[in-house]
Amino acid sequence: MTPNLTTEAFAALGAPDLVYVRPIRASEIIANTPASQIQGFQLDPDQVLYA
Repeated sequence: MTPNLTTEAFAALGAPDLVYVRPIRASEIIANTPASQIQGFQLDPDQVLYA
């Protein structure tokens, strides 16, 4: 569940120093990135990354 925050509530959490990170699967990156940009990276499609 992602909470809905007002600008003021978000700022009270420490913004702009606060960084939102979410888990994504490497398959999302592989699907949306040209092969030439990810050459040299070893990515397992089921690997969980944090972005």
